[in-house]
Amino acid sequence: MKEFRTLALVEIRLPAGQSPVILRALDIPGKFVMDVRCINLTLID
Repeated sequence: MKEFRTLALVEIRLPAGQSPVILRALDIPGKFVMDVRCINLTLID
C-alpha cells in the first residue's frame, strides 16, 4: 500500500444542506496529480 500523508488545505464555506464537494487540480505538473485516499471535513463554529 502507498504511504499517504495529511495535507491541510484552505477553509471553505458550504451552504446549509446537502452539497457536492468536488476536488479539482488547477495544474497537472506531470502525468499524475495525486492519489486521494480520503477527505475529512471539520465543522468550525
